[in-house]
Amino acid sequence: DLLRDIERIALGIAITRSDGTIRYANRRLCEMLGIGTREPVDLPLARFITVMKIGADEEVRAQRRGGEMRDFLYAVYPLCDDDGAITHHAHLLQHAREVTPA
Repeated sequence: DLLRDIERIALGIAITRSDGTIRYANRRLCEMLGIGTREPVDLPLARFITVMKIGADEEVRAQRRGGEMRDFLYAVYPLCDDDGAITHHAHLLQHAREVTPA
């Protein structure tokens, strides 16, 4: 089952409608944000994350429940219908790792 396979991916995944509201969020994303698996559906993704452009990379900052701030690497991809019109966006989040100088 495709949905079961998506739930196994180690990235946080959200599918948003054209208005930015969340249609689907996988368990990993909910764990990363410290929220319940049903909580984000129909709410704006911007309620949970703030997108910042840092150099050539995209990062997002999210405030977890309880106030803790976390940084994530972020990518977003348009999803199109059969006519090529964008109907949704897929958002992928991964924990940002600190890089220590050699």
